[in-house]
Amino acid sequence: MKRIIPVLLLAFALSACQDGGPTVPADGPEFAKGGPPPNAHWLSDYFPLNPHRFGIRIYYSYDEEDYFVAAVTGTETVPYTSGAIEATTVFVEDEEIGMYVDGREMWWGVIEGDYYLSEDCDLTALPTDGGVGKVWDGLYLDATGMEASLVKKDGSECIPLPGNDRLTLFKIDDIDIFGQKHANALVVWSLEPEEYQPLDFEGYEDEWGITLPTSSETHGNAVDGFVIFAFNDGLVVLGETSVDDGDLDELEVLVSKVPTVTVPVRWVSGGGSVVREDIEGSPRETYGFAAQISVDGSVKGQAEIHFPSSGLNMHIDIQCLVVEGNEAWLSGPVTRSDRPDVDPGTVFVWRVQDNGQGQDAPPDRVSNFFYRPWDNYPPDRCQRQTDFPTFPWDNGSVRIH
Repeated sequence: MKRIIPVLLLAFALSACQDGGPTVPADGPEFAKGGPPPNAHWLSDYFPLNPHRFGIRIYYSYDEEDYFVAAVTGTETVPYTSGAIEATTVFVEDEEIGMYVDGREMWWGVIEGDYYLSEDCDLTALPTDGGVGKVWDGLYLDATGMEASLVKKDGSECIPLPGNDRLTLFKIDDIDIFGQKHANALVVWSLEPEEYQPLDFEGYEDEWGITLPTSSETHGNAVDGFVIFAFNDGLVVLGETSVDDGDLDELEVLVSKVPTVTVPVRWVSGGGSVVREDIEGSPRETYGFAAQISVDGSVKGQAEIHFPSSGLNMHIDIQCLVVEGNEAWLSGPVTRSDRPDVDPGTVFVWRVQDNGQGQDAPPDRVSNFFYRPWDNYPPDRCQRQTDFPTFPWDNGSVRIH
């Protein structure tokens, strides 16, 4: 499941690059002949890419009973020879992806891990023949046969994609996912050129308000996955379906958002999971945090922490941030805890280390989260810059800007 986000993002890019623009079924609605209908939506309205507003997001996997973190982490320049493009980067578990928005007319996935998407192996240009501007309920995009390549960032490898078979169906519904209501949500169905199988969501579709695609809408293609984007809010649900029998195999839902809201002087974000080396048999712990120092010296930030080994899930209001080189110290009081011995107001402090990006960079590092139940730390405890021992974050990342 962790691969479905990059795959679908690449599918969007490929779908947008076919000759002549988006493909509309020959037996499709009459309004397609005259352009988008009046109730069409800008695709870019579903992707909040501002790194100072997006922050971090934590998703719960129902099939694996685990969490993963996504975070907008900044920008990266893609050095196309036809003209450089600045992409907003998103870190999802151990994968970095990048998106590019050109006004409101086009939205593209341009980075996947250590690779750039290019029209050829020379990194000449981003394929931009056509474009996805507005989307509407029932819009079907066919990108089969479009040629593109994935070029490794260091130039050592190129993976041609001449046999691309990505097909995408857009649906727009008012949905209710486990009590979270979203009007005009965009449901993006990823299709495979295999025989269509009726979908079985065990009744969730009625509970959620999702209209499952029919064979006619998919042009007989099988459904292999879907993502749901809330209007002006981004990704809220990921799912994977079986092309063999149409069953809902995997489901992951947004459970926590930690936004940042102002333009900072310095900002730090981190997200991912780790297995504690000091606890034998410990389940994977999940951390997500974002904090910033503004021009006036004020600090704002939030953290969401899940410690399954000790049964502690908590939210922290970060009130202290110190940045020195590639290291940062953070601290602040707990605002929500599900364990009675960790009361709201309990201050935690921790240390992180950003060791750069790229395949040759060493892993980023993080310390344990320290608190003192017998004599609570002050909220600005991080100012002491204690030399807490750190350990490699085997499935996560820190960004210090």
